[in-house]
Amino acid sequence: MFLSTILKRRDARPRLPNLLCVGVEKCGTTFLNTAFEPCQSVLTPRKKELFYFNKYFAQGTDWYQSWYDFTSKPKARYVADITPSYFRSRKNLERITELLPGAKIIMVLRHPVYRSFSHYIHRIRHLAPRLDSYGYSFADILDRKDVYELLCPQYGRHLRMLTEFFDREDILLLTYENDILNPLRAQATLSEFLELDDLDFSPMLGRRVNEGKMPRFYYSSTPGANIELGDKQYQLKPGNLLLAHAKGTQEWQGIDPAVADANIEAAKNWTASLSSDQVQDIYQAHFAPDLEILREDFDVDVDQWQAMTDPVYYADALPDPELLVEPGR
Repeated sequence: MFLSTILKRRDARPRLPNLLCVGVEKCGTTFLNTAFEPCQSVLTPRKKELFYFNKYFAQGTDWYQSWYDFTSKPKARYVADITPSYFRSRKNLERITELLPGAKIIMVLRHPVYRSFSHYIHRIRHLAPRLDSYGYSFADILDRKDVYELLCPQYGRHLRMLTEFFDREDILLLTYENDILNPLRAQATLSEFLELDDLDFSPMLGRRVNEGKMPRFYYSSTPGANIELGDKQYQLKPGNLLLAHAKGTQEWQGIDPAVADANIEAAKNWTASLSSDQVQDIYQAHFAPDLEILREDFDVDVDQWQAMTDPVYYADALPDPELLVEPGR
């Protein structure tokens, strides 16, 4: 009786993650987190992307565990941490192997040009609100060494580094095109990899969980400016600068018209689309050699990506520029 009580208490103790999705950003990792949430065998944290191994490691394991409600799924076989920036650093991977030996690793890949462009749009949303007239085009970013690795990670090189720390049998490679866009295939692949029989990704069919939208600034120095954002009407207060983006809106009060104008002008340099020729040229110039590592070492069908040349266009996701109320009007 006493031994049984001790074992039950041990089973109820918080555990550390044993399933990590370590990369890559803008490849469908939000899809995975959302798909795992209803599964009783997989416990997800209260928020996606904990950044424990690259930003908050000094906080300790108590902080790490505090993001999980272990009572909500007491029989969960896996505790998941989906933080797609972990793959970038050798230090991150060292910390994971030391703290979580034997963890299962997922990595999701996507056509590198479409992924990079999506990350560029994401980066605008985070950097533009600094109000320092952030006005880089996609071509500008590709020429900047300080952020090139962020936008253009070399899949082959990173996967080779990953296999230095984890057994190949514990690493599952998924692709956005074959798995994220095909939830039932992803379900079957993950069920086999994790040896689970209660995954159900059917609610994810046809669902977009992280839709990309082109950020835009809006400003008015006079009252009465109304903007439609999706199914919502927004009244822009005079003197406030609004940035609308995929996650909603961000607003700053009492912005000087000159500051607002500088940001609006800078935003005109943002790249909203890539032509078919640009997609092909960027692929060959920035990714093709590295992707041969994926073909040779990891049996990834890179020919599928090479054949994808569709243009990409984000500009129609939010209200047209003519809805913008220029400073001083």
